[in-house]
Amino acid sequence: PGANIDRVNYATAGAVSGAYNAALEYKLRGVMPTRTGAKIYFTAPSGNACTWELSTNPDSFASPIAVSSQTRNGRDGIATWTGNLSAATAYFARATCDTFKLEHDIAGRRFMFVTAP
Repeated sequence: PGANIDRVNYATAGAVSGAYNAALEYKLRGVMPTRTGAKIYFTAPSGNACTWELSTNPDSFASPIAVSSQTRNGRDGIATWTGNLSAATAYFARATCDTFKLEHDIAGRRFMFVTAP
């Protein structure tokens, strides 16, 4: 009860057959915040386009801040926000790649970074 079966199936694909599962490497790798922007480094499960949601509210992405650009090298990529963030503000990030949403939880909190003052 309460388990997200789609996420379990996605993450365990290939477990029985031994086939490679790129979903296991789907990660938000790091962030480099600036005063009014940020770059988030990630690895996606495929080379397909990803969509991003960035919000100041950890519980809602109802009005996400649009990504300025996204560069890819295969499955690895960088999502960039340039000049559209506020200084000294906490932001929460979520990516959707191949219909699978990714929000890392770190110490029970969603993926968060703070822009420079």
